[in-house]
Amino acid sequence: MLLLFTMSLMGILLVFIGYPMLLLVLAKARPNPHLIDARNTPKVVLIVACHNPGELLQRKIDNSLALDYPLDKFSLLIVSDGSNDGTADRLQQLGSTQVRGIALEPHDGKAAALNVAIEQATGEAATDILVFSDVDADLPPATLRSLVRHFADSSIGGVCGQRVLTRGQAALHEAQASYVSWDSRIKVLESRIGSTTSNDGKLYALRREAAGPIADGVTDDLYAALGVIGRGWRFIFDPDAQARVPTPAKSAQHEISRRRRVVSRSLRGIYLRRSLLNPFRYGFYAIALLVNKILRRLLPLLLILLLITSLGLAADSLLFALLAALQMLVYGLAIASALDWNLPGPLGTISMRAHYALLGMLGTFLGTWDFLRGRTVTTWRPIKDQPIPR
Repeated sequence: MLLLFTMSLMGILLVFIGYPMLLLVLAKARPNPHLIDARNTPKVVLIVACHNPGELLQRKIDNSLALDYPLDKFSLLIVSDGSNDGTADRLQQLGSTQVRGIALEPHDGKAAALNVAIEQATGEAATDILVFSDVDADLPPATLRSLVRHFADSSIGGVCGQRVLTRGQAALHEAQASYVSWDSRIKVLESRIGSTTSNDGKLYALRREAAGPIADGVTDDLYAALGVIGRGWRFIFDPDAQARVPTPAKSAQHEISRRRRVVSRSLRGIYLRRSLLNPFRYGFYAIALLVNKILRRLLPLLLILLLITSLGLAADSLLFALLAALQMLVYGLAIASALDWNLPGPLGTISMRAHYALLGMLGTFLGTWDFLRGRTVTTWRPIKDQPIPR
């Protein structure tokens, strides 16, 4: 039992402390800088796939046309994936060479919609960069320039932007914002060394030659990023290229189902790109992918093992009894938040973050189980119930 306790504890510490500390050391010891040219303005196609976007469609068009980028080097391509809210009719009425729309009749999923857009955009010889964004993402004026300046370096095949959460009405906003902040720091350090192991579908850009078809049943953002690495380019993160979006989790149940879907689909994407886990070919990136994208998915199991073994060893050791009590306290605070108990001061903050972490662990466990039993979901029904902030 002591061995199981040690293994579970070491796995947890590796994810939360060991890996970030290793990144800090490597970022200082052997940084991998690249050329950045703010004057670089390649021809860009902004791609937005949507399903029943409602009023967000026009908001997205207005926001995109307000971006600070040469008009003769920018176009917007919107693909509707089987929308039945009148989006198809509105796309047909665009009548502009700068804003184009494609309405797909069957609801085949985001990957199918993106593949249509990618095929059209990459088939245009004048296109240099494909930028992907969601319909509910508000892009500040300088966003495109922040992304494309990195492509002045021929080693860069893709760039991921920074998700910035607007407060909205979600009760879990603060906890989610803390998670995004922590994950962003990891991406910054990974990018200083080589490539980040994460991507965000709210905003990312690909060199035309680095863009390929998206497989069914995967998260398009991570799958696209892994494809860039597999083709020999770097994929980096730029926190200055921002996408302002509503807090993703609308409720506890929504957060569980959202995390479940993301984890299952991301693991499928990694499985399809599993050659990237070969350290003899991809070096440190293979190790980073293993720790940050696979070991992190095992955290629910490791936490369960840690609690069970702590309780089992508590009878013979005061130290293990204290560790077990500490874990029970944290889980108790998470339950208190779930029951809407408003705890005062720091306890309230800890309670909310523990609640959010517990929801994430449950969704991660279910998503991992879905992947292991071969369950895949290709269609999507995104919840976009908050307007873009102004």
